[in-house]
Formats: sequence, C-alpha cells, structure tokens
Amino acid sequence: MKLKDFQQAVLGTLGDYLGALVEQRERADKIAQMAAANPELNLDVPDFSAAAMASAGRYPRSA
Repeated sequence: MKLKDFQQAVLGTLGDYLGALVEQRERADKIAQMAAANPELNLDVPDFSAAAMASAGRYPRSA
C-alpha cells in the first residue's frame, strides 16, 4: 500500500519534530545537571517540548 502525499508530509513533519525533541531534551538535561550542581546560579530548565516545536521550524498544515 502506498502512502498518500499528505500522509508522507505528516510523517516528515513528525520525524523533524521528534529529531528536534531529542536534541532539545538532551540540552535541557545538561542544563538540569548544571542547575543541580550549581544551585547558586538559579538556572531555569527550559521546557524542551516547546523549544523542540519552535526549533522544528514548521507546523502541520490545517485543513
């Protein structure tokens, strides 16, 4: 069975988002480790899911 064009587009967007999610989670984990080791710095650990959506650079098209 062949996927339709819109299905391919959705899978591509999802793949981009998941890749960005992994990168942003790793970044947030490093910041969390630094914040735990240095509480005097008062570092805020970013919301990696929101950062991933922003860094993926595109949103799914609405119908």
